[in-house]
Amino acid sequence: MTDYSDYRLGETADETLELENREENAAAALQLTRQCRLKLAIVSHELEPFIYDQPEYIEALKRLTLKGPHVEIRILVIEPRLVVQRGHRLLDLVLKMPSYIRLLRPGPAHRTFDKALLLADEAGYLLRANKDQFNARLNFNNRRETRRLLEIFDDMWGKAGPDPNLRRMHL
Repeated sequence: MTDYSDYRLGETADETLELENREENAAAALQLTRQCRLKLAIVSHELEPFIYDQPEYIEALKRLTLKGPHVEIRILVIEPRLVVQRGHRLLDLVLKMPSYIRLLRPGPAHRTFDKALLLADEAGYLLRANKDQFNARLNFNNRRETRRLLEIFDDMWGKAGPDPNLRRMHL
């Protein structure tokens, strides 16, 4: 697996890395999440199991939630029905930490969003331009691009809402 441990969120020189496979995507998402201190934002179609349903990733997310009351983890899931049907470790963590992790479904205008996105501390990002492909861009320290992507995320978040499939999960 690719090792991104030499890169530091918000500190490493601005360098955009090109990723080509799912292993690189999973390693990048894990490293960004491990280094995140306060704010994590994710857009995913079905919380890709090869990234977000791995024990190491769940542990990194759990550690982030334990960093304090100012931690904010926002996740937009475009196809939550698939996530609930398949089962997912992240859903279990959301149930245990509902005040730290918010899971919503984008509004109708954004359900055709075909990218996958992870933003960490307004400094680093992982962006797949096509949700069905593994080509991605990764940067641990590009605040300008991360803020631009965060504006897109915030617009989607502002029009998002709870999904009945996710509400059933809480019963």
